[in-house]
Amino acid sequence: MRKPAPESSAHYGTVAAVLHGLMAVLIAVNLLLGFWMQEALAADQPGAARAFQWHKSLGLTILLLSVVRLSWRLLFPPPSLPGGVLNQRLAHFAHICLYGLMVLIPLSGWLVVSTQWRGDTPQNLPTLWFGLIEIPHLLGLDQAEDAVRKRVWGLAAEAHVALIWLMLALLGGHIGAAFWHQRQDNAALGRMFSWRRRQHAPAASPMRRLIGAALPLLAIAAALWAVNGGRATESAARSATSAAQDEAWLSAVAPKEQWVKLTESGRVEFSGKHDGRTFEGSFQRGFIALTGTPAVPESLQLRVLIDTASTDAGLPLYDRTLREPEWFDVQRYPYARFELLTAQAVDGKDLAWRLSGALRIKQQEVLVDGLELLVEAGAYRISGKVLLDRTTLDLGMESDPGGEYVSLMISVNIAVRLPAPD
Repeated sequence: MRKPAPESSAHYGTVAAVLHGLMAVLIAVNLLLGFWMQEALAADQPGAARAFQWHKSLGLTILLLSVVRLSWRLLFPPPSLPGGVLNQRLAHFAHICLYGLMVLIPLSGWLVVSTQWRGDTPQNLPTLWFGLIEIPHLLGLDQAEDAVRKRVWGLAAEAHVALIWLMLALLGGHIGAAFWHQRQDNAALGRMFSWRRRQHAPAASPMRRLIGAALPLLAIAAALWAVNGGRATESAARSATSAAQDEAWLSAVAPKEQWVKLTESGRVEFSGKHDGRTFEGSFQRGFIALTGTPAVPESLQLRVLIDTASTDAGLPLYDRTLREPEWFDVQRYPYARFELLTAQAVDGKDLAWRLSGALRIKQQEVLVDGLELLVEAGAYRISGKVLLDRTTLDLGMESDPGGEYVSLMISVNIAVRLPAPD
């Protein structure tokens, strides 16, 4: 027969109960997501990369809440545990292990992604907390030598998996013990899930209060040290020399006051597939210089600078990735260039010319066909669609050379209307 619950039974506070329930849900969801994600990544299933971002975001949230919960526990000690001395010591030890795992598991995961490595190849996949805030890498691991990155990735990944299995075992025991105590005194679960105010709460010692209050600050300081440790100082400024050279190249066609801003003349859009899903984007900044007349095709000079840091692909993750060194490398190469090479009249069309030119991205240059120039009243309209092979342009070749995540062929649509030169 169950014993009636004592009238003076102590209860956890509301904050502790909310943190307990919230973290239980987040941990359960992230464990399930992690197991599914591993199978999906191995099978290259669509949605695996998105699940990976969610898994990282939830893990970092759990890490943050773990620090908050531990600090709260030190400031406001929980009620005494039921049972004898041995049961209390076992429960206390299990709680210490669970708190440690709630910190170590997401921390080991953070180390895994900080290496920017997977298997035998680099991985260029920044971490954005729910797509909103970029999370920096730990200890400058993303800039370490390949051998170091691979070694740390292997050790951290193995530790991450081992700690997860240990947590599953402890959670099983924790849940089983909770139900066992519930059968014994009919009040064990009520102490955690009741919304009643705490009764007979033990007072925290001054030292315990000091540690509890300082714990979040210590965690922040440790995170800042880990993020900045081993990382060289990075300049946010672009390469002034490269930008000056590109702008001088454009000035050779027309002075700066005659340049046309890309946003005022039209649009340059791109599209492809990522993780099995179509993505679309555009460049928001750039300059165009045009002189000459189609009536004398050899007199036409058309040069374009496209600001490679001005991508708008709809998701911060995409825009952040495109600025990385293995993609557009915007710090070293602020602009992509296009220069008209030939203009030929289109058969069967009046005042229409087919354009061919050279596109240079970073240090790679390819021939671009498929553009058409139409002469309208007082304006020139340039439009067309071209397919670019990112293999040829050396875009994303370090982490995704085979197009497993991002399609190798990228479609670019151009629609620009320029005032006819005087």
